[in-house]
Amino acid sequence: MVAPDLNRLLGSSGGYLGLTNATTDGHASNHLLAVEFDTFKQDYDPDANHIGLDINSVVSNQTVSLADLGFQLSPNGTKYFHVWIDYDGGRKLLEVYMTDEDASIPTKPKPASPIMNASLDTSAVVSQNSYFGFAASTGENVELNCVMSWNLTVEELPKDPDLLARPVIGLAVGISAAALVLAGAAVLGFFWVRRRRAEASDPNIVGTLQSLPGTPREFKFRDLKRATGNFDEGNKLGQGGFGGWCTRGCWRRRTGRWR
Repeated sequence: MVAPDLNRLLGSSGGYLGLTNATTDGHASNHLLAVEFDTFKQDYDPDANHIGLDINSVVSNQTVSLADLGFQLSPNGTKYFHVWIDYDGGRKLLEVYMTDEDASIPTKPKPASPIMNASLDTSAVVSQNSYFGFAASTGENVELNCVMSWNLTVEELPKDPDLLARPVIGLAVGISAAALVLAGAAVLGFFWVRRRRAEASDPNIVGTLQSLPGTPREFKFRDLKRATGNFDEGNKLGQGGFGGWCTRGCWRRRTGRWR
């Protein structure tokens, strides 16, 4: 997705995909652009297994059902997908390519033909300074979706007097920034795994999440209470905007217990 800011939008759960809400959906002032991978059928969706191009709204401008193409976004087991999203600013053309994999390491080459293509002038949609990233939402059903890796490649054409008048979009990606010249081409490749479970508390989901790099460590409340001296003020390092504590404790590596 491409968004104008990093603000979390209230009321954007469920079918709003973390992008819009009942008040803002469809407004041109959203300056949102996204390729959705949808596994739940809303009234405006073709089915529960499709991709779509979302422009300022979760009601997609264009959708492609994936069943006939041999893809099942939410299988009963673990499945890996490799997706390429290409945008050519010169031709004003967005293309989505996709393969499925049985292992976590991509092995298949980029397909010759896209599964979706759309005419798109991004300068008429997104803000000049925008952020690139991922968004998701949860409802009553449960899925585990992990972005295993991703890559952003930007091609900037040589400076030309005819191109100087064309707008430039800045994309903030992670801790780095890249300038995207609309007359150039942007290519996004990312790889993710989807796994569906009936219950959010399924130990397989918890175990999988804990094994992912960068996942926060979980501790029992009694261990945190012991480590911080019952949350003694003397161990307090700071406090968040919503009242959460930042406190000091000590973890015994050898025994795996707080002290």
